[in-house]
Amino acid sequence: MYRPSLSSAVNDAFNSYWRLSSSTRSLLQSSLPKFRVDADGIVTLDWNSWLSCVEANAKAANDIANAIETTWALAMEAEQFVSEAINFDGESRNRLAARGLAHSGSLEQIEAMLRGGEYFLAFVVGVTVLEKTLYDLHDERSTSSGLVTSRKKNMILRDLLHSDILVATLPEGLSRLLKILFLPSGLNLRNLAWHGFLAPFELPKCFGCLTLLLIMALPKHFGKLSSGGIVEKTELVRIDSFDSRFTMIYGENGEIHQDLTTVLRQEAPYVRDEVIRKWSTSPFIPLGRSNLLRRAIEMLVVKGDELWFLFAVLPVLEHALRLEFLRVNQERAGLSSAYGLAQIDAYYSTLDGFGQKDKHQVLLHPAVLRDTDKEGSSSEETDVAGSVANALYEKLPFASLAVLLDLFMMSNGPNLRAKLCHGEANLSSFLDSRGTTTISVATRLLLEALVLLCETSRGQDIAHEAAKFSTSAPVRQCLQSFTTTTSSSFHPFYRLHRALSAVHCVTAEFAAFRSLWTTYHLEDDKDAASLRLYFVIYHEAALTNLLEVAFFHEHIVESLTDDLLVELVDYCVRKLSWLVGLPRERIAEATSFHKTGPELVQMMKAQSPREELQRQRMEIEFRVAVQTVTILRYIAERLHVLPLSVVSRLLDKHDALLTLVALVENPPWTHKTVVKAQTKDSEDQRPRTEVKWKKFVDQKWVIVEPSDLLALTTTEAQVWLAIYYLLCTKSAREHYEVTQYRKDQLLRVRKYLNELLVDQLPLLADVQRYLDELAIVQVGSASVLGKNGLVMEAVPYLRDSILRTFRSRYQELAREFDELSVNFCRGEDLKALAELYQMEGVEELLEGGSPAAKNEDEKAGDNNDNESDSVNPVPTRVKLEFFNSTHQKPIAGKKALIVELDNNEEPAHNEADIVEFEFAVDQESRKTVESRTQRYYRYRLRRGEKTQNAGLIQSHTSATAHVSFSGAEKSREHELRLSCDDLQLPEMVQTDSSSGLTKLWKQIGSFEESSLVVVQCQLIAEIPKGNNVDDSVSRGYHLGALYLAVSY
Repeated sequence: MYRPSLSSAVNDAFNSYWRLSSSTRSLLQSSLPKFRVDADGIVTLDWNSWLSCVEANAKAANDIANAIETTWALAMEAEQFVSEAINFDGESRNRLAARGLAHSGSLEQIEAMLRGGEYFLAFVVGVTVLEKTLYDLHDERSTSSGLVTSRKKNMILRDLLHSDILVATLPEGLSRLLKILFLPSGLNLRNLAWHGFLAPFELPKCFGCLTLLLIMALPKHFGKLSSGGIVEKTELVRIDSFDSRFTMIYGENGEIHQDLTTVLRQEAPYVRDEVIRKWSTSPFIPLGRSNLLRRAIEMLVVKGDELWFLFAVLPVLEHALRLEFLRVNQERAGLSSAYGLAQIDAYYSTLDGFGQKDKHQVLLHPAVLRDTDKEGSSSEETDVAGSVANALYEKLPFASLAVLLDLFMMSNGPNLRAKLCHGEANLSSFLDSRGTTTISVATRLLLEALVLLCETSRGQDIAHEAAKFSTSAPVRQCLQSFTTTTSSSFHPFYRLHRALSAVHCVTAEFAAFRSLWTTYHLEDDKDAASLRLYFVIYHEAALTNLLEVAFFHEHIVESLTDDLLVELVDYCVRKLSWLVGLPRERIAEATSFHKTGPELVQMMKAQSPREELQRQRMEIEFRVAVQTVTILRYIAERLHVLPLSVVSRLLDKHDALLTLVALVENPPWTHKTVVKAQTKDSEDQRPRTEVKWKKFVDQKWVIVEPSDLLALTTTEAQVWLAIYYLLCTKSAREHYEVTQYRKDQLLRVRKYLNELLVDQLPLLADVQRYLDELAIVQVGSASVLGKNGLVMEAVPYLRDSILRTFRSRYQELAREFDELSVNFCRGEDLKALAELYQMEGVEELLEGGSPAAKNEDEKAGDNNDNESDSVNPVPTRVKLEFFNSTHQKPIAGKKALIVELDNNEEPAHNEADIVEFEFAVDQESRKTVESRTQRYYRYRLRRGEKTQNAGLIQSHTSATAHVSFSGAEKSREHELRLSCDDLQLPEMVQTDSSSGLTKLWKQIGSFEESSLVVVQCQLIAEIPKGNNVDDSVSRGYHLGALYLAVSY
């Protein structure tokens, strides 16, 4: 027998309207204001009259009705109005979308559900659309009023109805109605329906109709929006966007199994109907929900309607899990049977809910809160004080549990229920995909997890009972595959397991990539072939050196795309990791770095071409690795301008700081050797030794005296600079989380920060102070990056694509090279190498010049002038042109700092008066100014005699500046042109005050917009006094002080 899932108090309050007499209900409904709909499709109601009715009835509650009963009466009125007056078409949907409805396409679906008798589903979808509309209204009003600077993404319906912004925006009567409908102090309909406490037949049609009308009433309170304006700024998540992040289910032969929806579609209709009927009547499904579940599965399988399925199944699944949760945990945690009911003044047990899991039961959380009102609830399985282990983790099938955790509980997963019930999911994508066979992976997995729960309810054996229960062999096979092969896609443990597997695969790929050197066995007599192979490894060194030089310039780093920067960061970290793991004695043994003259001659005579190539490879690899230290330092220095994906990969993924710490402790660029010392005393024949130190400086090893060992070399300084930029800059501190392990590792370099080192690099004082503070600060023992980390991570693709392309061709390439090496000629190869690395054009490339332009200058015969002009250009004069226009309107939101350099197209100015000024640059007034981001010379401008009586500048004006420069010999001038479309000067307003002067500063050009010069103008508004002046010419701005800023 069916029993409501509402406590007696909630049930009495919910159904109190029907205890009124029929005459009272009729009188109550007739006294209420009537709904109307205007030409734009917006529903209106006299909210003041409605509020008066509520207050009047509340004062005479014994005679008429309370607020909940009055709301019931309004809902009955809404049901009648929807049946008679509401009809959606394409035009009405577009009008509502233009006025602010993010889910306007769903209104027609809600109306169809109401007319088709699906009242529960219509309300659940409707309250979702209503919540999202209220959030967009709150966001639009708070942004336009300037009360907030960023959007709050965690506001739910309860928070919205209590927000001061919506209270001030909505009519008091409408705000009161929303609180009666959806807050726990009223009917609390949204929570009762979405959390599954209400069976479908318990929710009448009238509340779905009232919710629909409330949605249609809200657009009136949005600002004036252009078509699609609110939709463009609303962030909606497509559920199918997570498809690629789920681990697919593969069979024994590697094939992807068909999902359950596909299998059911291929079954005969009578077989499919029988299977679905058995699932919907399973003991796992609560009473009163079977028909809704059956219809939901049919709509998904037959029509591909994901919206219908998800909004119907999620409340059913939550309440089914709630009852199972209570059954398996009641004795263990001492839970009251009231946990299965909706109660007044008590938190519900919910499917998810991260923010308040310490206040109420979360069904899928690993821990169950003890019922503090119960005694004798101690357990050996206690995890922490006041909680025990959740028995659902032991009772539910593992495949279903893994899917449910992925869909609802993992922070990096789709959070399916939260996104749907709060309106964050893109419902239009569901409506567009209806009737197709395309179903999102999340929906398919949810169906299979739910079906497996139905098949294995009440402790049945998963593998055998599932086979007995399902009458269809394909369905049985599909469920068995799902049971045996499904694992979690988003749980940290399984992600770590897959990451370790991926590391193993990457290691194998890297070994295969490097195996080309061992695949091709160089013969001892193939000297020419060794030279060709040497070309390959030498190219890497040349390119690395070019990057090292280029990255000195900040704009080079900024110009690279995110993907290339990620590739480069990975490349540098791979080289440094190789350098850290390289045994120091290996460098001395396998290279010629530390060999004496006779030892080097002996080595080269003894080595075969293959051994010589291996030695050269080791030497170049070491040189390249040292160069990457400099490249990494330049990247770290530009951390503040790099994208978040690169910063996260450098600091979190690779933890480059700890690699640098290892290089400080055991520097590979310092070598200690013991050599025989010459004895000065001829009588003393005892062997003597002495220690000599070498350091790798400028790509060569040099002997360093013991007294100079603490003097920093260039390479050593690069490491310390990189540590400084990755540890002490603002960008690094914002993204680098210091855990206990990281703290212990970082403090290992503290002992190397002595006074002599700080004297050589003064900025290391900040590193020293930071480490001193870190030593006394308590930090967390584990990382919490999962809470604030990126949902999506940029990964390198270029190297991976090369590996995938050539991995299968190593043997073929080695064979082909072996065949071609017969015809190699060492002399021709040396000549080709010399031509390849000749330096023609390199100077122009590094200086940013153009060889073609240089040749043209030489032909013109003025090469000397160009050279002198570029050495020391000096500004000489400035010409300003202001184009006044009485018809031009300022462009909203456009800044007056927009710069246009060297634009040869003259703008058209209709009905405009041109006001021109000429100024001479006062060379003696030059002042050097250095800001945080720019260094420039500042000159004062002196007005020429011809422009002393120029006209006034009007409010709507555009400006053009022509700045002339001359070289050292002043034989040739260059001109730089700046423009601003609208200076956005305030409108001229007549005044009776004694003072009519207003001063403001504007500038043409901006260093932030990469302009070379900036003209700063003081504009003085001169407004005539009195009200009898109608001549607009007498009102305007004239120029005050002017300055010219030239960057250097």
